[in-house]
Amino acid sequence: MKKTLIFMTFLLITSFSFASGLFIKSGPAWKPIKKENNTQTETFNRNWHLELDLMGKLSETWDIGAGIEFNKRYENENGKEDLGYLPIYISTRYKLRQVNTASFPYLIGRIGLSFPIKYTDNIETVSGGGYVALGIGLELDHMIIELVSSAASIQQSELLTSNKTIKFEKVSLMFGYRFGENYYTPRALYKAPVQKQPIINTKNTPINETPEYSKDVKERLDNLKQLRIDGYITEEEYYEKRKEILSDI
Repeated sequence: MKKTLIFMTFLLITSFSFASGLFIKSGPAWKPIKKENNTQTETFNRNWHLELDLMGKLSETWDIGAGIEFNKRYENENGKEDLGYLPIYISTRYKLRQVNTASFPYLIGRIGLSFPIKYTDNIETVSGGGYVALGIGLELDHMIIELVSSAASIQQSELLTSNKTIKFEKVSLMFGYRFGENYYTPRALYKAPVQKQPIINTKNTPINETPEYSKDVKERLDNLKQLRIDGYITEEEYYEKRKEILSDI
């Protein structure tokens, strides 16, 4: 019942956030390899994994969504491990400052279920467990950089003993890209107002009004010019008559 409720929540959040943003991230992960006494770390096993997250904008500072993580098969001191896990989780993101630029830092929190993956048939019955992760990140104009510490557990049932809890702990450095709308609105470019030059009226004529004589004078000058072109008057007669017309203004 518990798994069903979490899975239904995952589907609802995924449907809600599908149109907002898709995060695709990948990178190396370091998993500690412990000695048999399980108390002292001997070395770290580096691995690669892939994450797919669907998230939506809940508020100006909060994002919420769901995701799934795919891990490459780990190795230990005896060779490749026989058991792996597949986390499905609810994810939140808190932006550390108001988003008005293309770059901002944020905090990451995840909680969900881890489902077992058996690579061989030599394993007894196993069941899923919990998954939790915390980290920090930076978004640079859709580019993603994250440093996350996560822990997952799987329950292994044995015939002669009680259930055994297998833990998976790792630190991941991921690089990726967010597909979706911008979280910021670019500021509009400032346009200085255009200063209009004042119109100086030197002839005391009302502005935006055509003088009564302008149309008549233009027609007389055009007619005079055409008479000169057609050869009915000489150049001297043209300039003399033109001077008379302009003197009437």
